Formats: sequence, C-alpha cells, structure tokens
Amino acid sequence: MVKKFVELLSNKKRIFFAILVLVNLFALFGVLRIRINPDITALLPLDSPANKAYKEMEKTFDSGDQLIFVVEIPQYNDETEKFKALRELQSQLENLEAVSSVNGPAPRTIFAGLRAIKLEEITAEDIPLLKKFLSNLGELNPLIENDGKSYASFNIFLNPGADYRKAVKEIEDIFGNSGFTYYGSGNAFLQKKLVDYLLVIISIIPPLAGFLIVLVFRSQIGSTKNTILSIFPAGLGALWTVGFMGWTGKELSILTILAPIFTIVMGSADGIHFMSHFMDNLNEDRVGTVEKTLKGVGLPMIMTTLTTIAGFLSLLVTGSSALSQLAIYASLGIGFAGVATWIFLPLVTLQIKKFDKVEPKPINTFLPTAVSKLWGKRVMAFAIIYILTAVIGFKYIVIEFNQLDFFKKSTQVAKSFEKVKEINGGGMPLFAVINTSKDPLDLKTAGEVLEMEKKLKEEGLVNKIISVYDVMGYLNKNAYNLSSPAYPKTIGIANLLFMLASKQSGNPLSNFLLRDQNLSRIMVFPKDLKGETLQKIKETITGLSNEDIKFSVVGVPYVTKEMNDSIINKQVNSMLFAIVMVFVMLLLTFRNFLVSIFATIPIGITLVGMFGFMGFLRIPLNITTATMASITIGVGIDYAIHYSSYYRNKLKDNNSPEAAKKAFMATSKPIIANAFGLAIGMSALFVSPLKIHMFMASLMWFTMVSSSVMTLALLPTMYSKLMRKDPQN
Repeated sequence: MVKKFVELLSNKKRIFFAILVLVNLFALFGVLRIRINPDITALLPLDSPANKAYKEMEKTFDSGDQLIFVVEIPQYNDETEKFKALRELQSQLENLEAVSSVNGPAPRTIFAGLRAIKLEEITAEDIPLLKKFLSNLGELNPLIENDGKSYASFNIFLNPGADYRKAVKEIEDIFGNSGFTYYGSGNAFLQKKLVDYLLVIISIIPPLAGFLIVLVFRSQIGSTKNTILSIFPAGLGALWTVGFMGWTGKELSILTILAPIFTIVMGSADGIHFMSHFMDNLNEDRVGTVEKTLKGVGLPMIMTTLTTIAGFLSLLVTGSSALSQLAIYASLGIGFAGVATWIFLPLVTLQIKKFDKVEPKPINTFLPTAVSKLWGKRVMAFAIIYILTAVIGFKYIVIEFNQLDFFKKSTQVAKSFEKVKEINGGGMPLFAVINTSKDPLDLKTAGEVLEMEKKLKEEGLVNKIISVYDVMGYLNKNAYNLSSPAYPKTIGIANLLFMLASKQSGNPLSNFLLRDQNLSRIMVFPKDLKGETLQKIKETITGLSNEDIKFSVVGVPYVTKEMNDSIINKQVNSMLFAIVMVFVMLLLTFRNFLVSIFATIPIGITLVGMFGFMGFLRIPLNITTATMASITIGVGIDYAIHYSSYYRNKLKDNNSPEAAKKAFMATSKPIIANAFGLAIGMSALFVSPLKIHMFMASLMWFTMVSSSVMTLALLPTMYSKLMRKDPQN
C-alpha cells in the first residue's frame, strides 16, 4: 500500500501541488474572516448558575457592565475651573449612548442643606459648600487624596446590551482627550484590553514559535533545508485551521487562539521524524528511499497524530464551550499537519534532486549519550526520587483563578487595575442583592443591611462598600448638619431624601434600588479576588438571610470562580479519558498488553512530576493549566510510540538488549530534537502579555523534557530486562 501511495505521488505530483496551492489560497481568505471573542463567560459550562444569576441581576436592574476610572487631578489655581473641568468630563460620559449613569465627582446638581447647586453655574462662593458636601460623603467621596496627589473616581454603568468594546473605546477617548492622566478597571475594560492583546498574540506568537523551532531543529538536524521541510507541514496545518475557523464563522478566544500555536509546535513532530529517517535511508533510488521511510515511520506518525488528537479531544468532557472548541480546533490542526506531512514531504523529497548528508556534531550527540548513562539501576533510582519529590510538591498546589490572572503584572492593564484598587478601594466589584418583604427603605431593612456591611468590614473581607443605605446616611447628615452619617430615623425623612436624590441626573441611587419590586443591591469591593476571600464574603452575606430579608451575592469574580471549580473537577475525568484512549490505541497498534503498559509508564511519571512542579513553583491549578495534563498525555506518549515501534522492528533480527540499543540510536536524536523543539517553540508564549500563556509554556518545558528523558532512559532498561520475545507474540 505504501509503495502504491508513493508511486501515485510521483506520477501525479503536479495535480497534488496544484491542490495544495488552491487549498492554501482558500485558507488565506478564511484567515481574513476571523473574529475575536475575549468574553471569559465563553469558558463556562452552558448551565453555569453563577453566570445566570449575574445576568439575571443585570436584567432586573436594567444595567450592563460597570467600569471604574480614576483620574489624577493636576494643580489648579482656580478651584472653580477644576470643578467645571470635572463636570465637563462627567457630562461627556453621561451623554454617551452606551452609558446608563455615572457616579462621579461632578454630578449636575449637589445639595447644601436643602438647597440645590448646579455645577455648570458654580461660583467661587459655592466652592466651600461643594467641598463640604463631598467631604461629608466619607469613603463615598469620589475626590481622593493619596500620597500628596489628588484623584477623582468615576463609576460608569453601561446600558444593557451595549457594545462594550465600542463603549470602552469611546470612554477612553474622552478621558484621553481630557488632559487628565487616567486609570481604568472593570470587567468590560479588561475584556476590551484582552481583545487588543489577542490581536498582538495571533500576529506575533505563531511566527515566533515557528522561528524558535527552526533554530532547535536546525541545531539537531544540521541542515537548514531539512529543518524548513520538517516544519512546513505544521505551518500548513496552522494556516488551514485558522482558515477553517474563519470560513465557519468561529471566533478566536483566549484559549482557541492557542490552536494554531499548538499545531505549529506539536504538528512538527512528524516532520522531523520523517526527515530524520529519510536522511538515514537516503540513496540514489529516491522513490525507494521515500517508500522505505514511510514504511519505517508511517505507522508511528499516524499513531502519534491520533494520540495527540486524543489528548485534546479528552477536553470535550469538561463541559466548557471554549475548551471544547480548543479541543476540536487543536485536534483539527494536528490532523491537518499530519495529512500535510504525509502528502507534502513525500512530494517535495521526490522532487528535490539533491540532499546532502550531514554528520552529527558533538552537541547533537551529547544529550543522547548523557541519557543513555542513566540506563539500568540508575534510572530506577532516579524515577523513585523523582516521584517522591513530586509528591511532596502536591501539598503546595494552589487552586486559584480570577480575571487578573490573565495579565502579567508588567502589563499596563494590571498596573492600571492596581492603581484603581489603590485609589478607589477596589477595581472589580461584587453585588449583594437584597430581596425584602417590605419597602427596601424601611428602617428595619436598612438596619440589617448596614449591620451586614459592618460585619464585612470588621472581618477585613472588603475595602469599600457602596450602597443606597450609605448614600442615604450621608444625605441625611448633609441635610440636617449631623455630626456623623446616620440613616434617617423616620420613613418620611427617608422618602424626602430619596425624592431629592432621584431628581439628580444620573443620581447615585438609580442603579441600586427598585422599590416597586422590594429589591436593592450594594456594591462590594473585596480586599482581593482569591477564591477563599470570595467564599467567606458569600458565606457572611448569605448567612444573614431570614424570613423577611434574603441576601445573595453575584459578580464576575464568582463567575470565574465557579468556572474554575467546575472545570477542575471535570478535568480529572478528562485526564482519565485521555489515558484510556491512548492506552487502547497503543494496544490496538502493538497488539501486546505488556508493551502498551510499558509505553504509558514514562508519561504517567511525567504527569506526577508536572503537578509537583506546579506546587513547588506556585503555578496555580486552574482552567488553563489543568488542560496541560490531557495535552501532555497526548503529546508525551509520542516518544514512547516512536521508540517502541522501532524496538519491535529491530527485535525481529536482534535479541532484546541489542534491539533496545539500536532503537535508541535511531530515535534518540529526533525525540530529543522534537522535545526541545516543542518546549522552545512554546517559549514564544513567554513574550505574551497573558500570565496564563507563560504558565503553559513553563509546563510544556517541564513535561516535554521529562517525558522524552523518561522514555529514552526507562524504556530501553525495561525492554532489555523484561522483554525476551517478539512483542507481537
């Protein structure tokens, strides 16, 4: 069959080349149609309770995402000009079509006693009254002094259904043109920045990964021509994958953007094995050389492609839409790369007239020689120490994931978020929703809510809280010149103050109170976004519910927490599914239970080591890093397949120790080149602005080096000592 296939390629090469050209042109047009979706909720299971609760709250209160911006106020000689400039800025924000309301330092009207002052008409005589009004707001005061500098904070609520990307751009344009130095935060702000970063990643990371792999393969193969040929099919696979996504209307998300990168890095494995064995078999009979090469590595190439696909497809059991799409498109890319390798490389090697044999340099033989010295008792001792050390690292594993984990601390987004948190008391709010059997402004209800706020602050769980009840307390203080804020003592006064506040354009109560539905909500800024903190806040708030009042808490941080918790649990099933699929494939290929077991041992040890490595380096176990277990199984098993296949062939004419040695000599160089090629290729992710990509690159380094070394050290030892017959018998 292989002979007929090679003859077909040789006789119909023009047709096959024409087909390749047309497919590539079609894929290029598809790339131009690709869209980007940075929404983290795409990572959620379709039945996510936290996301449903958050969306329901937004719908009920008729509000969309909220943004928090902080501006640094320069020195003004005229205080009137300062407040007019702030009013002009806030007015521009309020006039945006996408904006529902703005709570900021310069509302259209403020109250001094029972007198209303319009900021557009403010005079020098009004400045003391305005300052007193703002200072009496206490921690709700949007004018903040910090380290000798003055800042103003703006809480911006978007309309439901607003295009947040367009809205954030318009808001940033207003702040940018205002002359103020500004810092932004909030879910919509982070997602807009994520779009910008993803555009940079898709344009820079894949080419950089390809370039790095070329350098590694070139150092091992010794020929630039052979190196480029080895990687080219993987590049075609990546192009076809992104083109297919474009033509089918699929979007690039924070995870699916990895599909073309995985394709380039992992899809190059078959190419280097083909070219390495092609050069070993090279003689004057070119058709015979290609035929012999495919007979030697054809089945392992198919198997490694299928096992890598199996590793990715195991992510389908997580229930996450984005992980499922990553599984599908990465698998598709690996499959495309495999097809391209089977067609493109035989075509090209049949066509190119001259290939120069390159003698291996000392650096190319150093690592195989070093690994071979581990054979025997040394590798057994090494494996035991390796496993015991990794198990110790398990206790340091942290399960953590939040939106800030997307970004490196060095990025402008992370710095901006931290500045907003420092000045404003928080950058990503939670919402406590209060459902009562009475009027939300009822004195008893207000007392219970304020008691809940007090408890959250006393336990050190929050930095800041904004609520209707706090605002009413400060309005009451200003209206009646009280010494400290206090909620009105009668419902009549509460109604009066509420009526006065409601007359303001973009009044501070409009997004927090639905009296006709007996609903209110408060904005809570947690001290941090760690899962433990979020859980304690939830327990504190919901634990105060009774027959008359029900507390619940929602927010994007809870959405990400639930997403991570649910997928981490399901990832165990994904990993087991990957192991079973790979083992069944090995069993069907080798038709020998013992060989199949032996082949899975190196990757099993590597998985144990990976989790220990994560613990020691404090790499959090989350939705992205957990996927590396399944991917590692599918990719790392490739080395055992190539080695075991060669061992079986050599065992026909040699005893077991000799067959193990010859298999090592034939496969060690391409296996090591591929392992370091994958690791160094994935190192392109280190330049990504996203922290999760850096973690994945680190884990790829560890798992590829570990699985290749374990394969080349353990399998020769086990086969030499434990296998005495042809494993086909």
